Amino acid sequence: MALLAMLHRWGARRDLQIHAATVDHGLRPEARAEAEMVAGWCADQGVSHTILTVTGLDGPGNLQARARDARYEALADWSIGVQRRVGSQAHINVVTGHTMDDQAETVLMRLARGSGAEGLSGMSDALEWKGVLWRRPFLTFRRADLRDWLHAEGVPWVEDPSNDDPAFDRIKARRALEVLEPLGLTVEGLAATADRLRRQSEVLDLDACLLENRALLNDATQSHAEIDRESLRRAHPDTAMRFLAETIRRIGSRDYRPRFRALEPLYEKLMRKPGFRATLGLCLIEADVHSVIIRPEHAGPND
Repeated sequence: MALLAMLHRWGARRDLQIHAATVDHGLRPEARAEAEMVAGWCADQGVSHTILTVTGLDGPGNLQARARDARYEALADWSIGVQRRVGSQAHINVVTGHTMDDQAETVLMRLARGSGAEGLSGMSDALEWKGVLWRRPFLTFRRADLRDWLHAEGVPWVEDPSNDDPAFDRIKARRALEVLEPLGLTVEGLAATADRLRRQSEVLDLDACLLENRALLNDATQSHAEIDRESLRRAHPDTAMRFLAETIRRIGSRDYRPRFRALEPLYEKLMRKPGFRATLGLCLIEADVHSVIIRPEHAGPND
């Protein structure tokens, strides 16, 4: 609500139209009424608003991760629809309300998973995904600051009870941060660390691109990758693994690179064992004496 109200005022001063969407995951009976509360506020302010309903979230595993993925898919499709309605020349940005607290919680959870520099760099303030530019302008704001602003401006909002449910890892991280703060492990400190690691990650990405230029033996647009094994061996392991991770992501048509804890043992075996074969990220990875071949997991040897 803070993001919505601020963007509405910002757009009004610049004669820019704001479109809002609220996602109803169907996980709580109160969710629809909460979405309709946002719709009512938007109607009073003259803001275009859409309620997006997602389904099929039941099942084992990480419910919050499934809800997040479904939410972003729905928002991406919605934003493309908005762009078509307002005209193909319109420049559309999808803006989300992630805060510094969200950033710190994300870094702490990724630290528990053994993430490297990329994972610990947290969320970026802008990224392109599914043809949409996503922006997070509140990463320098604390959650409490936004509540204070909402109070002062008389803007309504709703507290989601799942934000206090200790069954979810994010809530465990939130509570852990409260305990760790006296030791100096603060939200601000973790967010600053994420910023530094993001800059370092950009340097590693550049090194990985240079390695790709040296080591990739076929056209990068093809459906498989053939990599010179000796060039991979001579590269710094972190650079080599980053290059492998991005290649696996691309060949496997995934949104994310494989996690470091799965990638590290794969890399070590590829370097030690000609003839080694493994699957990761929907890819089949094979090493012979001279090369490493990465192809889609279900592709034939000549695909």
